[in-house]
Amino acid sequence: MSNYYLALVFITITSMVVSIIHFRENHTLSRNVRQQLVFIAFFIILGVICECIGICLNSSTLPNTKAIHQVIKAIEFTVTPLIPAFYTRIIESKNIKKSIRILIKGPLILNAFLEFSNIFLSYIFYIDKNNVYQHGTFYIVYILIYCMEICIFIFALLKHTKRYQIRNIATLISILTFLLIGLSIRMIDSSVNSDWIVVAITYLLFVIYYSDLSLKVDPLTGLLNRKSYEDRIRKLDYTTAFIIMDVNNFKQINDQMGHTVGDLFLKLIADTIVENYRKYGYCYRIGGDEFCVILKSGVLEKISPKGTIAVYSELLDNLNKNFDDLILAHSEEHPSLRYGVSKGYSFYFANNNQNFFYENSPEYFLNIKKAIDAADKMLYFDKKRKK
Repeated sequence: MSNYYLALVFITITSMVVSIIHFRENHTLSRNVRQQLVFIAFFIILGVICECIGICLNSSTLPNTKAIHQVIKAIEFTVTPLIPAFYTRIIESKNIKKSIRILIKGPLILNAFLEFSNIFLSYIFYIDKNNVYQHGTFYIVYILIYCMEICIFIFALLKHTKRYQIRNIATLISILTFLLIGLSIRMIDSSVNSDWIVVAITYLLFVIYYSDLSLKVDPLTGLLNRKSYEDRIRKLDYTTAFIIMDVNNFKQINDQMGHTVGDLFLKLIADTIVENYRKYGYCYRIGGDEFCVILKSGVLEKISPKGTIAVYSELLDNLNKNFDDLILAHSEEHPSLRYGVSKGYSFYFANNNQNFFYENSPEYFLNIKKAIDAADKMLYFDKKRKK
């Protein structure tokens, strides 16, 4: 065993220990997410220790080490697919369906059974008479289970990214590419034991990626948060529309039914906003019971490259009416939603966009702050009218 490999083992273990200490003290992420990340770090430590012991035992002439070698490899093979499965639990901790849980757990249980029965049957791997680890006839089963768990994780991550409207696709692809290239090094040269250091680095990259997502998302509703909203406005360089919303009589709902019920109402309204507007815009929670939708680039141009304000107002009026219908449908189960949600909207024409024909358009259409103020003013009149 080379000093270089031992250095990699030391770096892998110490980096995971630091991560465990960090997540035991850090309260930025939810308790559940921190627990899952600690479990993953522990599995990486266990995996690299098993690999290290296995390499030490390879070709060992010490007596009675073959059985220990078998058990060590069984533990390593059992732990490896658990890592992507726990990543999936982080991503889908609140939304994971029963069928998906079975899809995740079933192969893991099967793999654990196969690995430990393999100690006696040697069909996944075996330790030969020279005490050297070798692939067995059904080694491909282990590989398929591992790949299946990785695919489920990637699917969950893409779904999560879409659900929370985050566009870090390039970062995500880069992390996954790094993992695949890193793991393929072992296939090119089996003497290079770099798998676990690659897994550890991927773990740290994922933590950065997920933490970045969490900083942009409102933890209660799952919508993009105020910081994301302000970042979007600061970088806004395309023609768009703002739709600002405010829950009617929300203080009364909180006072009469309690803040727990109030939070449930906000989640329900947020889910309805996503259902109705996500195709057209980015959805934000910008205050206690205030929400905003900013239309995506190209949405207005797609409707009509040189349409009038009336044409674009018709789109928003139809979207808002459909949203009101969805809220009304929910009010049958939750009567307090009958108060509805007040809305106001306005347009922002970036860089005095000449592709649009906006007759008699007021000055605020060319200024983001004034456009938002105009939407607020319309919201105020809508709330006053409904009261």
